[in-house]
Amino acid sequence: MCILCDHGSLELLTTSLESLSPGRLSEAVRAAREAAGPGVMDHAEAVLRGDAEPTAEASLYDEIVARALESGVLSSAAASDWGARIEAGEALRDPRVQAYLSSCAEILDEYLVLLQERRQVVERFVEAPEGRVSFLGLGPDGELWFDFDGESYVALSAEEAKEIVQRELGATLHTLDASVLMRYSSLPESAGDVVAGILAKPTDVANGILGGIIDLPLLAEDRIRAVGYAPFFRGDPPRPAEDLRFGEWIIVRIPSQV
Repeated sequence: MCILCDHGSLELLTTSLESLSPGRLSEAVRAAREAAGPGVMDHAEAVLRGDAEPTAEASLYDEIVARALESGVLSSAAASDWGARIEAGEALRDPRVQAYLSSCAEILDEYLVLLQERRQVVERFVEAPEGRVSFLGLGPDGELWFDFDGESYVALSAEEAKEIVQRELGATLHTLDASVLMRYSSLPESAGDVVAGILAKPTDVANGILGGIIDLPLLAEDRIRAVGYAPFFRGDPPRPAEDLRFGEWIIVRIPSQV
């Protein structure tokens, strides 16, 4: 589950510091670092487009406050108080905000390095002159997509591509047959009914349980051998993709929408 969807994590990130019992502050700081990944994505995309400065300002913590308010973890009054403290700079004294912003800064810097590297890979692949390949946006797994003549491209290492396949499979384990899932678990054959019972649970619950008993790396390797990487990438709207080897890189191409 995404940390920004977890009520317990959001409470850790927005409750008053005084209310955190011993040991909980360190837990909250760790949660803040983890939350930076999904929390900074919109800002990172704006930075990569050239529409925002590559800095991690205190206002980025507004994303955490907004999620907590939306989920009901934070009251309107408490959210307004957070907003005032962020605007006044007082929130910068909060170690959770400090941890969040430092992680955001690190992520932004890494993305700027990736932008230059991956754009050059795509330029070489499509044999485009410098400046013809433009940044398109971040994908659902944080991958960088580029546009060339109306077609979308992403360049990934084999390990990165496999990790994306694993995440996509992890989110769809509930759609697989029990017999298939059994082949990637250490459960005895007699446990088929147990897996079937798990599949009958709500999607998030089923995927959470199955993710703990299924060998996702092995499942991903088998799916890649059978169908490649392309089926696990989709455009908006969804349309067929293709994957191609380009030296040490995996290039995924999505054709223009017709």
